Amino acid sequence: MTANGILAELRAVASDEKRTVLARFLKTGPGEYGEGDKFLGVMVPQIRAIAKNHAGDSTATEDALLASPWHEARECGLYLMCNRFLRANEPGRAAIHARYLAAAAAGRVNNWDLVDLSAPTLVGQFLVDKPREILYDLADRPSLWENRIAIVATLHLVRRGDLDDAFRLTAKLLHHPHDLMHKAVGWVLRECGKRNVDRLRAFLREHAGSMPRTALRYAIERFDADERKRWLATPTAPLLKSFPPVARADAELLILGSMPGEESIRKMQYYAFPQNAFWRITGALFGFEPALPYPKRLAALKKAHVALWDVVGTCRREGSLDSSIKDAVPNDLPALLARCPRLKLVACNGGASYASLRRFFPDFPLPVVRLPSTSPAAARLSFERKLDQWRDALSENQRKRK
Repeated sequence: MTANGILAELRAVASDEKRTVLARFLKTGPGEYGEGDKFLGVMVPQIRAIAKNHAGDSTATEDALLASPWHEARECGLYLMCNRFLRANEPGRAAIHARYLAAAAAGRVNNWDLVDLSAPTLVGQFLVDKPREILYDLADRPSLWENRIAIVATLHLVRRGDLDDAFRLTAKLLHHPHDLMHKAVGWVLRECGKRNVDRLRAFLREHAGSMPRTALRYAIERFDADERKRWLATPTAPLLKSFPPVARADAELLILGSMPGEESIRKMQYYAFPQNAFWRITGALFGFEPALPYPKRLAALKKAHVALWDVVGTCRREGSLDSSIKDAVPNDLPALLARCPRLKLVACNGGASYASLRRFFPDFPLPVVRLPSTSPAAARLSFERKLDQWRDALSENQRKRK
């Protein structure tokens, strides 16, 4: 059957009530991780039943479903791919694995439910007897959903008793800025604990004091109440301080973040988290290689008359999420404006930076533009769309100032 035929079957069992429930559950509101996704209103058992009835359909049908704007159509396409994978020989599985990764890179596996139903089979099971470099490549990409594929794929390996990559990736992704990754990391750690609880406890002894509380709660879920209480009592949320501004007196544009994340604080570098797109975007806009050594990247920004700082000067925060910031005290932005009298525009890197600036400085004297966050936690936009919006906003404001 064609993709249109399957879509018709999905529409036949759809419900307006379920459409509303799914859109809310999978966070499609403005600024949420699923913003803009479209739902028919079909629940998982119905989708799986339809996929089962079309298990022999063509790969073209699967690809067309994955390209659909309808969430349930993409979900059905993924179930079809998983079913085909389980029946396929080794060359067939390799082809399906490659098509899946291409769909993920194209932004078609774009919510946690789609990742979780497909990654353990189409990535994890495929890699049982193969090198695992692709997992680390996915973990380093700027896409939240490819990051989640990397960690969730290890569940198949963990259930076979193969824990090494799971522990390496949980350590690598432990301080990811998005709560969905905290949950995935904790989930994988909990599964590891079912196979080797001593190894889980060793991991927690090293990381419990710094890991996000959500990840910790998931990881210790199977422990008894007393042990859970002891782990949750691990000291956390120290007072954090942001960095000095990067600015020359001739700066004309000030880019403001909210507060450096955990990886940035650990390395003492702005935007040090590998999946954050800040250096790729600014490199493209201001003409330097994002892979340059950190001091040379800062020098390139200064040469382009760009200053860099954060709104928040000190705060307490668990993890890297802006929503977890407490006891925030702002940086002395008026003093920076006095030092840089040629500043003409402030660009806020994301909604949290913009909200903090307006909260602490309601009468800020310069024009302010809100740009999409370069953080991978801002998963609704691809890198290309973020870059386009940064370029368009800065170009438009430059034209207005002339």
